[in-house]
Amino acid sequence: MKSDNIALLQLCSGKNTKHNLAQIEQQIKQLPNSVKLVLTPENALLFSDNISYRNFAESQGEGPLQGAIAEMAPLSSMDIGELYAINQSRRS
Repeated sequence: MKSDNIALLQLCSGKNTKHNLAQIEQQIKQLPNSVKLVLTPENALLFSDNISYRNFAESQGEGPLQGAIAEMAPLSSMDIGELYAINQSRRS
């Protein structure tokens, strides 16, 4: 039986998206190559108020924040997902 490793990241996100992305990237770089899926908390990229969420909103599949996360995936040949989105899809 083949098994793939999954990593769950924990971080203290805030309003500074560049800092949040840097925290995620730092943690990904520390993971072993055997990790194939990385899950982040639902507010990993931005933890702020409603106005900030609206200002940073992106269409699904495009935008600078999603692009930055996509660029991190090849660091360890892994997929990066958001824990909230995965949980929501299970409820549907």
